[in-house]
Order: sequence, then C-alpha cells, then structure tokens
Amino acid sequence: MMRFFNGRERVMLVVSSALTALFVYFMYVASDVTGVIIFQCLAYFFKSFVLAACFALPTKILDTRLIGSSVGMVNLGGQAAGFISPLVIGILVSAFSNYNYAFAFLVSAAIFSVVVSFFIRTEKSQPI
Repeated sequence: MMRFFNGRERVMLVVSSALTALFVYFMYVASDVTGVIIFQCLAYFFKSFVLAACFALPTKILDTRLIGSSVGMVNLGGQAAGFISPLVIGILVSAFSNYNYAFAFLVSAAIFSVVVSFFIRTEKSQPI
C-alpha cells in the first residue's frame, strides 16, 4: 500500500469505498448465484483496502504515543458496527418483509464512507 498510495490514501479510500458500494449494489441486482458470488468477492476485495487503510492511517499520521489508543478506537468502531449492522438489517427485513432496504442500508453505508473519505486528513499531525 505504501508503494502505490503513499500520500494518496484519500484517493484509495474514495475509490475503494465507491467500488465497494457499486459491487454490493451489483450483488443485489445479480440475476444468478454466480453473479452474486462474483460481486460479493469483488465487494469484499475493495472493502479490505478500506479496512487496511483505517488501521494503517493512524499509525502513519499520529504521534507514536497515540498509536495504540487510536488503533483501539478504530477497532472499537469496527466492533460496534459489526454489532449494530446485523441488528439494523434484521429490523429492516422484519419491517418490510424483503431485503430491498437491507441492501439499501449497506450501499448507503458504503456511500457514507465515500463522503467521509473526502474529509480525512492524511498528513502527519504535529506533536502535542
């Protein structure tokens, strides 16, 4: 990641998040199981770039004293999302008796990630 995206982490995050959203949508509209599997693999592939950047950026931009706490906060956010998202999806499926809104929730979350990525600061912070 450092070789190709050093100084361009924002670009990687925006593109990877957008492709994740796109492939999750394609997974939803796929007409057969093969399409679902292909698009799910592609969505997971690009989601993995976002995950890697979320863990790597704090180690790159923050002071050494703050790295452990910052990675812990990233992990906390990921764990919270991993707990809340299935609940939201279950509520949406139960409320509407189909998966339309569940997939809309997943695509919306990825689009939100694109928007947030535009505002991420990637230069090293000044020591406190």
